[in-house]
Amino acid sequence: MKSATIRCVVSQKKRIEFEIISGGAREKFAGPSMGIANELKAELVQCQFSEGSQRKAAIQRYREAFQPPKLASWIRQWASNSSNENVLCVNAVNPVLIALPWSELLIPRGAISGDVAVARVAGLNATRPPAARTSLTMLMAGWANLMGYELPGVRREMNDFAGKIDLARMQVRVVIEPTGQQLLIECEKTLADFLHFSPPAVIDDGGQLALPVTSDRSRTSASSPFSLIPLASIYKALGENRRLSMVVINACEAGGRACGDVAKELNVLSIGWPALVTDDMAADFTFYFYQRLLEGLSPIAAVLSFARTIGSALSRSEVPTVWLPSPDWVEWLPFPQAAQPIAESSTRETARTQVATGAPSEERQPTSAMGTLGGEIVLQPGTSETPPLSGVKLEFRPRPTINPALLVNGLHPIEHLSIESPIAQDGNLCIQCDTGANISIFRQTIHLKTGVVPVNVENIYFPALHELVERHGRRRRVSFTATVTSANGVELASQTTSVLWMGPKEWLDQEDSWAFIPAFVNPWDDGVVKVFEIAKRVLRTLGDPGDTFCGYQAVSKRPDYVSTQMKAIFQTLRDSIEVTYISPPGSPVFDRTSKHVVGQIVRTHTEVIDRKLGTCHDIALLIAACAEYIGVHPLLLLVTGHTFVGYWMTQKAQQEYWSSRLIRTGRFGESWTITDGAEISRLIGRRKIVLIEATYVCERDRTFEEACSRRADTFDSKIKDLLDVAIDVFAARHEISPV
Repeated sequence: MKSATIRCVVSQKKRIEFEIISGGAREKFAGPSMGIANELKAELVQCQFSEGSQRKAAIQRYREAFQPPKLASWIRQWASNSSNENVLCVNAVNPVLIALPWSELLIPRGAISGDVAVARVAGLNATRPPAARTSLTMLMAGWANLMGYELPGVRREMNDFAGKIDLARMQVRVVIEPTGQQLLIECEKTLADFLHFSPPAVIDDGGQLALPVTSDRSRTSASSPFSLIPLASIYKALGENRRLSMVVINACEAGGRACGDVAKELNVLSIGWPALVTDDMAADFTFYFYQRLLEGLSPIAAVLSFARTIGSALSRSEVPTVWLPSPDWVEWLPFPQAAQPIAESSTRETARTQVATGAPSEERQPTSAMGTLGGEIVLQPGTSETPPLSGVKLEFRPRPTINPALLVNGLHPIEHLSIESPIAQDGNLCIQCDTGANISIFRQTIHLKTGVVPVNVENIYFPALHELVERHGRRRRVSFTATVTSANGVELASQTTSVLWMGPKEWLDQEDSWAFIPAFVNPWDDGVVKVFEIAKRVLRTLGDPGDTFCGYQAVSKRPDYVSTQMKAIFQTLRDSIEVTYISPPGSPVFDRTSKHVVGQIVRTHTEVIDRKLGTCHDIALLIAACAEYIGVHPLLLLVTGHTFVGYWMTQKAQQEYWSSRLIRTGRFGESWTITDGAEISRLIGRRKIVLIEATYVCERDRTFEEACSRRADTFDSKIKDLLDVAIDVFAARHEISPV
């Protein structure tokens, strides 16, 4: 493995200079101004909640500025002079430069990009990495329930990791959902070589980096979902640990400042994700990465192998960032390269893993491979859920329901796909999708390594599903069959699953569908245009004869004019359209398992206007579409059995709220959904948002002011704790389009 170091400094003229240190030689290249670096950082902050497309577009616009022709030429030549893997070590001290995604900015486009890895270095002074050892210890801590919803990938990490590695060579202590105090105690008493943390995110708490952890119920209110433990406190707890050599923070956006801080303060190698990541992908990385270390790869080589496996060598935001204490750590091997694997049977009988939990005992969820002994969870021989050495395990998880509106907006029909193999071998993956009207078959050859190998589902496409969308196919069962065969055609694993294909107007009131509700808000629907034409005349009766719909443009002079515009829409629906409330249409959407109603048929906006009928959900969607049409940013709020609508009072309030959100988990839709009723209460109290009881348009004696006060007055007392979700329609538009 060949390496060179790029030192990024700021000149007196506020320009970035690149100094390359390679084999004792030094070369300098002029880079962009710090003004350009500040612009890029600001754009990345604005799109930090996007699902990737905005971030990639921003980086693409700035790549040439950070890749001066001479520097790009040097990197190409340097990489082409070696057949080995090449590592560029980037060192930056300036806070703005530290925050930039150098792996995405510096790798030149072209054939060599897959052969060059970028590592970050906290310093240039030589620090000797530890020697490889045949046996190491790990402390693993994870939090799967801090956000009010389960993170199944984190749960999978905590429960399954010990069953997928050689425990004789890596002794693991797993701490599930610990409080801050419990985590500090574990860090202090467990003299671990590796620390592995899986929180939802790393939080900047007033300039101090902190991990969100389980609240200590004895010290905080029961309503507090989590508390914060500063990284500085963790450093202090690790003060007596001279063995520690690597810290992995398997969380969204931990690969920047947080991992850099860890590498510098603890003099260890640190790894984290530079952008958003799903909890399933993060879990797959855990299983893959440590198996490669046990095989004798360096951490950098293991990360690069992961990038190639999931097909993301050209998409560096999807690959964890490696931080080194100094360039001398490039080739550090935690385990000897020539280490011989230990037989499965002896490992099961002699090694054990300890599992602790910060949750009450009744909340513990150990896997069936574990039994309890003296407060610890001990691995029992012969009870592992992992496949035998002769077999391959396929984890194939299509979504239980597929909604056409969700499919065309980018929600992939497969949630997760990974293959676990006991040996390295080539395998052929075949996935068949049978819609009953047509069949699509996807095939891919995969080089399986020992352990879990993730498969990037974003590259899998089923034309038969999109044909159903075009034909407006009604509700039906769709089956998926995934099969893995060996190179000579022998079947290694197979799984068949059927899922529910929903009709084009069907909507499920379920957690994984909430983020897609903006797909049913169509500001260009003919019914919305009809409301607008009438509301123009109503608006002039509420204010001046020359008033027009202008969204937020008049806010500086007339702060309440946004509400006046919304009032005109309300009164148009109440008095001119005369909308009447009606129960949901017949034939509701049932859950096949519970037989309970879990959704309904959604009327289009035109249907509501032409037939003058709508449910609370239909009317709320219509008002939101009208608001969006006139340039006001609407909110849709769901509580048990009811939907109502709201809007932001100013564009600035909406932008400031989303830019200040702290927790980032990579969960789809988190950048436009709010599940905490207390947050909505605070926004109401500060006059940032206004809520409207949508069904009041069906009562001729109800005023707009009553519709607003009804929701504001009852939210804290009756609704706050019943809130399922609030959806910001405008914030969703970078990912979700109307259908």
